Amino acid sequence: MSINLTSFNGKIFGVGFHKTGTTSLHIFLKLLGYHGTHWPDRVKGVHYQKLCAPQLHDTKLVIEILMPVFSQFETFCDVPIPALYQELDDRFPDSRFILMERNAEEWWASLVKHWHLVEKQKRILDPYEYLQYNYGGSIPLYEITIDNKTEVLHRYSRHLERVKDYFQGRSNAFLPVSMHDPDIAERIAAFLQFNEFPNFPKARRSSVSGPPSTKW
Repeated sequence: MSINLTSFNGKIFGVGFHKTGTTSLHIFLKLLGYHGTHWPDRVKGVHYQKLCAPQLHDTKLVIEILMPVFSQFETFCDVPIPALYQELDDRFPDSRFILMERNAEEWWASLVKHWHLVEKQKRILDPYEYLQYNYGGSIPLYEITIDNKTEVLHRYSRHLERVKDYFQGRSNAFLPVSMHDPDIAERIAAFLQFNEFPNFPKARRSSVSGPPSTKW
């Protein structure tokens, strides 16, 4: 399937936390014909996560560093995108933002399994992960363990609230959708002005997938 003249042809940002179906969203957008990136750690030989690491205090600087990535693709999912939605909205007006949601306890269980938190006891956050979990926060969170579940769930829930509050009344630009919604493919397709669309994929990333940790 390829993009036709009636389909949305601007930037599309997935602003849901990781482990909410971001890989499935990335694949679905690709099936619609978009050219996208998922977790822009290294792109065409450039280690962007490492470049961003010293600038995590300033999301506008992070945006500037990632501008070559934003210029190369149409769709963007996973970290650090969830923490940049306001800056991206300013920088790329008339874009579309999709918030993938998942039950908080189910999301936490998926995170524990993905990072083997029971066996490994903790996950030291990579720069992109740090940015996602700490933007707008007062107490820095550098690692995730079984013991700080309450705080992690709070940050997850607050993200959903903040994004929805920010885009309130802008249904033309913003779509919140559960990863378990049986009509998810139809809803996203309609949001992007597609009349025909494939099934929504059920992608699974292997545990502790993604780029290796970056020293920063």
